[in-house]
Amino acid sequence: METTSRTQRIRALVPNTITCTSLVLGLVSIFFSFHGKFEQAGWLLMVCVLLDKLDGTTARLLGAGSEMGMELDSFSDLITFCVAPGVIWAGLLGSAESPFAAWPMRLLVYGPVAFFVLTGALRLAKFNCAAQSGEGLKGFFQGIPTTLAGATMTSLLVVVCRHELLPVAAPYVPPLFVLLGLLMVSRLYLPKVGRRKSRPVNYFTVFNAVTVPVLILLRELPEYLLFLALLYMTVGLTWANRKGVEIQ
Repeated sequence: METTSRTQRIRALVPNTITCTSLVLGLVSIFFSFHGKFEQAGWLLMVCVLLDKLDGTTARLLGAGSEMGMELDSFSDLITFCVAPGVIWAGLLGSAESPFAAWPMRLLVYGPVAFFVLTGALRLAKFNCAAQSGEGLKGFFQGIPTTLAGATMTSLLVVVCRHELLPVAAPYVPPLFVLLGLLMVSRLYLPKVGRRKSRPVNYFTVFNAVTVPVLILLRELPEYLLFLALLYMTVGLTWANRKGVEIQ
């Protein structure tokens, strides 16, 4: 029994180390933003999206899932996909090129960012409670996951920085923070990515499973990454919440 317990702890080190790495990269991205390196900060957060998928997959493959791992993953998600995008965007929107640079206009940024972080925390707490009580859904999310919300804001950030679109995009960013915050705590359903009955959808999923990590590591085509996040969100929410869909 003691040997089995020790083996489980050793196995759990692998996914937990990946989770901690993601958390640290989230903090580093915030430090980058303090020095005006907003695009580099955004790419670091995109790496965290990959790590978020990797730690869960590793835990399942090793049979190393645990309550501690779940709680650690939630702490990491809160920092990496809620706090970090909010802080980085607040810094970018406070720069000279932004209409929110002067007081009290900055309050129009800080308020939506705080709302985004708060709703992200509520969503993570609700998800953990459902998982512990066995009430979680197998094939669907209720409310969009924090990873998707954070990836959307992060890929948008990189696109805006790369193409110098801040003066044009800035007015739409605070409302988008509010919208994504509402979606995270909504009762709307979103299908989880996985094998579907549609062969074209499966091919598209496999293609992106290979392509997305390459694009993120090479720091290329952030426009496509933003497109994927928006596509998944809009099509997934529309499909899952129509009449006749069996939610399980």
